[in-house]
Amino acid sequence: FTEAEYREIAACAEPDELFCEKWVIKESFIKATGAGLKTPLSSFTAAERIGEYSTAHFVRDGYHFAVCVKAAVIGDVEIYAEKII
Repeated sequence: FTEAEYREIAACAEPDELFCEKWVIKESFIKATGAGLKTPLSSFTAAERIGEYSTAHFVRDGYHFAVCVKAAVIGDVEIYAEKII
């Protein structure tokens, strides 16, 4: 994480929630680029736009997840109500 992200998480009223949000965004980005953990998590900030990539963050039933695509924007994302076992 970047120093600014560490400070933001530490100052947040719900640091666990913010950490999870930033983590899944970063995870989706490094997977989308194909670089994986070769990309230091401190080398970019979790955001809706990271360079040429767009991200979207969701919370469903207490679980955080994100998608990341190499595009200017992410279109509508439909979340199905099916129970995952």
